[in-house]
Amino acid sequence: MITKQEAIELWQKLGITSANFEFSCGGDSMNDTTLTFTTNEGDIDGGDLENYFDDVIYKEVDFYVNSDGHYQGEFGNVEIELQSDDDEPYFTFSKTSQSEWNERFNEKQFVELTEDEINLVKRVIQNINGAGFDEIAISYKGDCILTDDEESLLESISDKLNDFAENYDFENVEGEFTEDYSWTTNSDDEQQIVIQDNSIQIEIEKTFTIFKDEE
Repeated sequence: MITKQEAIELWQKLGITSANFEFSCGGDSMNDTTLTFTTNEGDIDGGDLENYFDDVIYKEVDFYVNSDGHYQGEFGNVEIELQSDDDEPYFTFSKTSQSEWNERFNEKQFVELTEDEINLVKRVIQNINGAGFDEIAISYKGDCILTDDEESLLESISDKLNDFAENYDFENVEGEFTEDYSWTTNSDDEQQIVIQDNSIQIEIEKTFTIFKDEE
């Protein structure tokens, strides 16, 4: 690899005005990177400068690659310029990026049921939890045997709650819904169902992807 002095001389020889390092990282690794060299006449092949900056940039700039389920990664650009100095020219590296985050939000709402459905809930159901149609868990107040009609009612209740949770739009939430959601009929205080007239309370939790400008 060429030295810093050789890189400066080649930069000046090629008439480069700036270089741009486009990157994305996350998942505990650097992902795609692209290095572009620009002159007054347009973009050119930087030759040995590409290998030089592919190594040096990681010593000059911090990239946050480690994801933790909440922080997902970042993407952006690093602008590289040669600063003129009579004694010793030097390269500067200016990074601009956006970070990606998975944020979870929750809200409580009441879902209206039929009188028969509410009566069945009051009589036999301790709580219901869901995370999509394939992950609905029902806890009973005790041992019970349900009739076919009661089984149908229970399926109707589960479908209504899950449909409501899936289609519910959160207020004052910026970001893109990731399709990851869950819900529960448990109340915070007593871990039991809250019923109001013919409606049952559920707490809905959804995950949103949010992008933040970084300095």
